[in-house]
Formats: sequence, structure tokens, C-alpha cells
Amino acid sequence: MAGSLNVEIQDAGVLLTASKKYQAELTGVGSPESETEHLQTVIEALTLKDVEHEAAVNHVRQLTGEQNTLIARSWNIIGKIKAAVKVHFFRDKLTQKEFHIGAKVVQNVASTLAELASMIGLTTTYAVQLLSRGIGEADKTELNACYAGLQAKDSEQENAKRVKVALRNERDALLADLKDSKIKIRGSAAICFRGNKDVLYEFKSIIRRSSSRKSSGDTTTDAPVTG
Repeated sequence: MAGSLNVEIQDAGVLLTASKKYQAELTGVGSPESETEHLQTVIEALTLKDVEHEAAVNHVRQLTGEQNTLIARSWNIIGKIKAAVKVHFFRDKLTQKEFHIGAKVVQNVASTLAELASMIGLTTTYAVQLLSRGIGEADKTELNACYAGLQAKDSEQENAKRVKVALRNERDALLADLKDSKIKIRGSAAICFRGNKDVLYEFKSIIRRSSSRKSSGDTTTDAPVTG
């Protein structure tokens, strides 16, 4: 929405300039200074809210990258343990099955956390056998670190997503308010400056509506209606 939102804000800025210039005349047709002030307030609030929303989007994107790094790190240590299991228990298919050897791997957050939890338990159960294949305390520590880190990062990302959605909703509410304010002021200008093309041009929207939208029932006008 960034491009279209910027155009809406720019359009509102054009209207604000015209409204301030002809405020006395607009007041005479029921568009008081408070309406113009409200338009300015909404422009400023929407601009700030959009910046906050974009920051939230970038934060979620950053956390997703960090989460993916943890997932890759997790499957690296899981793969090391499974490689050791294959060697030590190469004829023991039941034990291999316990370690999910040969099972289909889905590397998402939920599956990775489940696999890490399983490996944490199994490396304790088979600690002696795995130690003979080079799987020691450092590897167990890595399993626990990956599990704790991925859990925390997932929680952080979910919270960040909720913040992003809340900011988007607030931004969209402000945008709706902005559009309503523009319609009201331009409508008042159409009454006030009926027949005065030069002044009406100053109130004209810079937003170009597509012919397809207009032909399909779009009633939005680019400029105050003069007739």
C-alpha cells in the first residue's frame, strides 16, 4: 500500500493548502476551520503511523531471518547426532526409528522444536553409546541452546506480528478518516466556488482514477462537482 498511501497523503496536502487559502469562503458554506485543522491532524498522524507500520514490517522480516538461522543451526546439530546414531546402531532399526532416521523432515518452527525436544531426551537415554561416537556435553548444550533460542525467537516474532497487525489497522482507520475529510472539504468547495474553474482547480485531486473503476460504479470524484 506504500505507493498509493503516499499519493493519498500528497493529495491531502494539496487540498490542505487550498483549504487554508480559502478558509473564510469555506466557513461560509459550513466547512469551518476545525475541518481543515482535522485534515492536517490526520495527515500528520497517518504519516507517523505509516512509518511505525513499516518499521514493524521490517522487524518481523528481521525476526524471520533470525528464526531461519536458528532452524538451520538446529538441524545441523540434529543431523550430527543422527549421523552418529546411524553408525553406532547401523543394524538396530528400532533405535534408529526412535531417532527418526529416515523419517520425512519438515523444517518449520513447530517440527524443529519437536525434533529438538526428542533429541534432548534421547541423547540423555543413549548418552554412553553416543559418547563413543563423539556426541558429548557440548552437543547436548547446543541442542538445549537451539531449543531455548528458537522458542524465544518464535514468541518474539508472534508478538511482533500482532504489533504489525494492530498498527496496520490503526493506519487503515486513519486513511479512511483522511478520505472522508477530503470528500467533505471538496464537497464544500464545489458549493462555494460553483462555476469558478480556476479556484476549483486548486481543490482538484491529484489522484487519477482508472476508467475501469469509474465505469464499474466508482462514485469518487477527482475534483469538486460543478454541475
